[in-house]
Amino acid sequence: MTPSPTLQFPEVARTCALFADYLRGRRDQIHSALASYASFPAVEDELARATYLLENLEENREYFQLKVEQVAAFLRAISCCMRRYTWE
Repeated sequence: MTPSPTLQFPEVARTCALFADYLRGRRDQIHSALASYASFPAVEDELARATYLLENLEENREYFQLKVEQVAAFLRAISCCMRRYTWE
């Protein structure tokens, strides 16, 4: 597989900051969707972790070198979710 072009870190950081805002803006819907799977404090903890990571990418900047074509996430509530995603 040929590596994808290098990332533009400022663009990645901007997109992630927007996604963190998106998650915060939908906190109630996220709680509602996960209510039967996780407690309120557990959901709050996961939201805090996710938004912290998204807003503090500088701490992990060294890992943001190349674009990726596919990402797989294995979640307890959903067996597997695959999504084609590229940073542009």
